[in-house]
Amino acid sequence: MKILGIVTETHDSGIALIDDGVPALILEEERFNREKHTQEFPRLSLEAAFASLSLRTGDIDVITTPWDVAQLRRTFAKAVFGRLPASLMLLWPGAHAAQDSGIVLLPFWLKFNLRCMVGMARLPQIVNVGHHDAHAAIFFASPFEEAAVLVMDGYGDMSATSAYVGSSNQLKCLWRGAFFDSLGMLYTLVTRHLGFNTFEEGTVMALAACGDDPYVEKFRSLIRLEDGGLFSLNRDYLCQDRYGQVWPFTRKFLEEFGPARDRDEPISDHHRDLAHALQVCTEETVLHVVRALGAVHPSRNLCLTGGVALNCVANARILCDTDFQRVWVPPCASDSGAPLGSAL
Repeated sequence: MKILGIVTETHDSGIALIDDGVPALILEEERFNREKHTQEFPRLSLEAAFASLSLRTGDIDVITTPWDVAQLRRTFAKAVFGRLPASLMLLWPGAHAAQDSGIVLLPFWLKFNLRCMVGMARLPQIVNVGHHDAHAAIFFASPFEEAAVLVMDGYGDMSATSAYVGSSNQLKCLWRGAFFDSLGMLYTLVTRHLGFNTFEEGTVMALAACGDDPYVEKFRSLIRLEDGGLFSLNRDYLCQDRYGQVWPFTRKFLEEFGPARDRDEPISDHHRDLAHALQVCTEETVLHVVRALGAVHPSRNLCLTGGVALNCVANARILCDTDFQRVWVPPCASDSGAPLGSAL
């Protein structure tokens, strides 16, 4: 059986092909169209895959996507009508810059593009896999027979943090955090506040090493650590649940941490110190979640995936400061690996 995973209408478009249970290839569209984190339909990836493996469209048995679109629509509707009238701002494309609004119509656009590309009147079965389920399923490509699995990213289709247990060919979800209590999105929002673009979080992680501690204690007020490895974001400082990325911070945040930096403005000690506070509190939150997961799961193996898993400094802290002895982060921890996870 050949299963084709596709991600489109969101950042990091690409494909993955599973052939009789074995990953045959993973391709990112940005490698072909030279547009970093492209949202374009992965036409060039599909052409390269079919040509290199001598495939025909009829050879594909199932197509998967790493989004439960029905759940995503419910989550989006709940968010838009949750804090009226301010939450209507979430309908504005700029409120979710990393995602194309067309993702809520993903099945339609996927079928449309496939038919335009290959002229197929009859497509294979299309299966929508939950976003965090797709991330977590990367466990099946890990070196472990059993492991705890932690997914932390910006947003999924119903949550931003999810914990799983993987064993052999089984994957069980233990819990999911709230949609807007997103450590990944907090990192992105502060990255933009510091004058960098979305997807430049790695630059801020590096900048943090040059900062000091004056804002660390204040910044801890933004993240409430709760029992069982859960955490929540303090709405006294954040209003992205109403305004998204258009206006994510309250007046209190701006009073305590200063105004946003223009991209052309010189980087000061203030900016370095804020980046440092963000990184320190990110590490503390990740350790809080991981320690709680280790307390309820006997395995000393951990699979870590989702965009937050790209924070290699936090990952190193897991090995140093928790009971997990082996930590595996897939090379495609971000949404670039979601097509593989959905196919797996």
